[in-house]
Amino acid sequence: MTIGVEGLPGTFASLEESIKLKDYDKVEELWMELALDGTDKLDIFIEFSDQIAKAGESSRSTLLLLMLVPDFISAGDYQKAYNVLRKAADHTPGDRDVRGQVLECVKHLHESNPMFTKAMELSKLNDSPDMRDALEAFETFIAIAEGAFVYHEAGWGVGLITEIESEEDTIYIDFASKRNHRMGLSAMGKMLKSLHPDHIRVLIAFDIDRLKEMAKADPPALIKQVLRDEGRSMNIRQIKALLVDSALTTAGWTKFWSNARAKLKRDPAISITSGNNPTLELQREVLTYEETMVRNYQSGRSIVDMISVIREYLDNKSDDQADRFFAPVLADLVTQFAGTTDTTDQFLILMTFNQCRKAFPQAGELNMISLEQFMQEVENIVELFESSPMEDYCRESLPIVQKTHPEDWPLIFQQVLLSGCTGLWESVYRELFKIDKDLIEVAFREVTRLRREKPENFAWFCRSGILGRISPDLLGHSRVELLEDLLILLDRLGSERGNISVGDARLLAGKVRNIILVELGERITKIFEEAGQNRTRHLLSLISHNAGLRDDQRYQLENKAYTVHPTLDVQVVKPYEDENTIYVTDDGLRKYERDLGRLVGEELPAVAVEIGKAKEFGDLSENAEYTAALEKQAQLAQRAEAMEADLKKAAVIEPDMVDETEVSIGTRVTLKTSDGHLETYTILGPWDADFDKKIISYRAALAQGLLGSQQGNSVTIELPDGTSTYEIMSIVSAV
Repeated sequence: MTIGVEGLPGTFASLEESIKLKDYDKVEELWMELALDGTDKLDIFIEFSDQIAKAGESSRSTLLLLMLVPDFISAGDYQKAYNVLRKAADHTPGDRDVRGQVLECVKHLHESNPMFTKAMELSKLNDSPDMRDALEAFETFIAIAEGAFVYHEAGWGVGLITEIESEEDTIYIDFASKRNHRMGLSAMGKMLKSLHPDHIRVLIAFDIDRLKEMAKADPPALIKQVLRDEGRSMNIRQIKALLVDSALTTAGWTKFWSNARAKLKRDPAISITSGNNPTLELQREVLTYEETMVRNYQSGRSIVDMISVIREYLDNKSDDQADRFFAPVLADLVTQFAGTTDTTDQFLILMTFNQCRKAFPQAGELNMISLEQFMQEVENIVELFESSPMEDYCRESLPIVQKTHPEDWPLIFQQVLLSGCTGLWESVYRELFKIDKDLIEVAFREVTRLRREKPENFAWFCRSGILGRISPDLLGHSRVELLEDLLILLDRLGSERGNISVGDARLLAGKVRNIILVELGERITKIFEEAGQNRTRHLLSLISHNAGLRDDQRYQLENKAYTVHPTLDVQVVKPYEDENTIYVTDDGLRKYERDLGRLVGEELPAVAVEIGKAKEFGDLSENAEYTAALEKQAQLAQRAEAMEADLKKAAVIEPDMVDETEVSIGTRVTLKTSDGHLETYTILGPWDADFDKKIISYRAALAQGLLGSQQGNSVTIELPDGTSTYEIMSIVSAV
């Protein structure tokens, strides 16, 4: 699908044009510009990410999507953050950073659901190699609940879940033709889909009287519901087949359709084609922006949901229509504030109310307690900030804290540095720096002492010291020592040890990795210079076996150190020299996993059947069929074991590990043979090899002879059919 440049505003149109031209530097520039302006058009961002991924830039697409996530999380909108990450998982299903953030979102969205633990277990969301499949399974399992309706597409129809025995991985379902049917939870994930209680098929199976009343009272509304529930577009014969013999008789259909057709023809929400079997399509409902946003506000399931809608409207409001939104919403906020005793909800409502009053001063006599009075009455301000999902509200209230707590605010701000309020650290640091630097030094010493319990606080101090935002002298650590601390922390997080959960470890490991590889930039070269040879040797020891770094990332850092200190006795191992890792593309990895699944799920069970049949022939000592089947079973089991062992060594080939300055994994190289012919080969992993497409494994003899060579080099290679000489004409990235 292409969005179409004509239908998009200026910058979006420029972005789509840049995607078509594959001008990815421009794509990233425009993407960031649009993201800074707001992400209200999330569906367009997601569609653009699909286009980029389809152009072979899956990793780039994921990185662009990840730029959108922090704004949603800071606003407490975990559903939108999840939607973005869900798409990123489609593009790069093995990305560890995406997995970490997905785990954070599903925890916020579903942790209170009784099925959460079981859904995590059955879907294997924590450790499945393919996050895309794991998420599909998770979404199925999390919807399981007693009293929920499901649909069995293979023939049993609609059923009602009557009992869940999660300890025994069992559910019981009442189908019309099969009452109290027992089914395993894992089987449900493959055979059933969830239906909402008002779904047309639920009414047909469980509330036929209500359905008949709907058919009698409002035929057009019933047809529109059928379209909503069954896919938005159906021909009239399909609708008739669904309703006749349930809501209607065959004789009653003609009158029903005649009454409905005349009204549907004039309904802008429905399009009807001509002919004897017209197709009816439900159009998207046309509401004003204000009407849509009020509806979204009213359907919010929590204070955070409702406030997220208000914040979105504040970013995109229309002054001449604003009263249609603010009038009902402000009145409701006053009611919500009076009706809750939860301090966090009160804080969020009050901050939002004040923002709305600024944007819509003509709100009349509606009033609430002042923010100053509220903050004076809060017993624990740091605890309030930690519980608030909207960090910008907390930042905006910091001057109020200083005003209402003139004696205590420095100690409160120091406690913020020790808290989980990541979005406030920069702001409180700047204020503390003005009046009492000792409080910052004491906070750093405390965070250092508790670095296992407060790894993110510790990483922030180290980052700030290296980047110069906090003077290293104030922290009592040099930049070299701070880099050492970050590498040690990354190794621990990569090993998923310590007092933090696996999901949190992965998420934080991604942040620390980004600090070292991206944010430090060329500063890391300066740090190697400051370190000198001996200290750099120690840094290299922390890098070379760091569990939080991929091989190509280790190589990148090691190469920078070796550039600064070329006389160091350091052997830099390039990815293709690593015998303990099997490099493979996303597609190659999925194909290998499918082959293993087929072997374990189909071929081995089939051999077990053969063995059973062979036993029926009698004497096993002279039973050739039995012996052959046993040998085949042993061979297949050995092959499955070897494939499972290889999968543990697999590493996906990422664009940033491809070195176009020399022949390496992930490059496409054009060669000139000794007789003047040109040949082009793509060098990928052993599971990607396809000689018909000129894709060869980096372990093949030809690739081994080429790896490490540069454009213009002439190489002579010993091949199985003799010696060949090639001149390397060009090297480009193939991923």
